[in-house]
Amino acid sequence: ASVGTGGRSGDKSKTSNVRALIESRQFDEILDVLSTSSGRSDVRRQSADRDFVDRNLLHILCSYQPPRDAVRALVRTCPDLISETDCMRRTPLHAAVAFGAG
Repeated sequence: ASVGTGGRSGDKSKTSNVRALIESRQFDEILDVLSTSSGRSDVRRQSADRDFVDRNLLHILCSYQPPRDAVRALVRTCPDLISETDCMRRTPLHAAVAFGAG
């Protein structure tokens, strides 16, 4: 999966690496991806991925002080992420509180 071709070309069918978008704080691009059925399917596939401390996409998103609409869109797409824990048994809510997510 690639992050895209540079700018916003309006091509909603492109595959996006959501974790890379999160880590580069491209929240509008994340919302664009989550606004399409193909984008949501792609994110659902990526939702099984974990980082080196076993955090899921929602943990990671909440650690970058995202806008609420980005959190809502990810939770609507992957509701099971809410209750999953990392290697220290912390949920995404712990990350949201620790990092001051909106």
